[in-house]
Amino acid sequence: MFTRRLFIFICILANCLCAMAQVTVTARIDSVEMYVGQQDGIELVVSMPKGEKLQMPRLKPGDLLLPNRKQWQVSQRYIITAWDSSLYYIPPLSVVVGKQKLQTNQLALKVYTLDVDTVHTDQFFPPREIQEVPFCWDDFRGITYGVTVVCLCVGLVVWLFYRIRSGKPIVRLVRRKKKLPAHEVAISQIKLLKDSRQWAQEDSKEYYTSLTDTLRTYIQDRYGFSAMEMTSSEIIERL
Repeated sequence: MFTRRLFIFICILANCLCAMAQVTVTARIDSVEMYVGQQDGIELVVSMPKGEKLQMPRLKPGDLLLPNRKQWQVSQRYIITAWDSSLYYIPPLSVVVGKQKLQTNQLALKVYTLDVDTVHTDQFFPPREIQEVPFCWDDFRGITYGVTVVCLCVGLVVWLFYRIRSGKPIVRLVRRKKKLPAHEVAISQIKLLKDSRQWAQEDSKEYYTSLTDTLRTYIQDRYGFSAMEMTSSEIIERL
């Protein structure tokens, strides 16, 4: 029984050690030297098992999945600057992965000052004149839109005043003539032919031609096929 418990304890301990070994925290600085007022970058890189919770100082990380699909590598850049020349000590950064609190390696930064020539004061020049900014339409976009809207409103008011003063309608209504049904049109044309009996007696051929055209027009409007271009037998067959 004791041997079995010892074996289980050793397995658990080995798994914990493996999990701890899979977590690495590294801090890298872009340059160990810079001048006063310049900016330098520190990159904090954490490699940890997939799915573990991570807490980094003010972090909005972009996660990168490593090729083995089991590890996450998260990086965060910090911008630092200094306004006095000295050798600065950068303390380790604290990172929490799961329940483990880890620290990065410590860094150092040497900041140099600029040499100022206090002897040859005649070599110092005053600031340059203010440079004219080139013309850009984007700077006047709001004014342009405002003037355009005002002009359109003024034009609309003038047009309304002119229409009202001249007695013309503001909105012109277009009335569409009602289209009569095909049979009513045919009946009215046949009545016109009946009223012209004297003309029909003089030229009966033209009378029957007009009557036939009236019937063909009715058939075409009523049934929707081109009866004017068909023979009588074709029309009967189609009907």
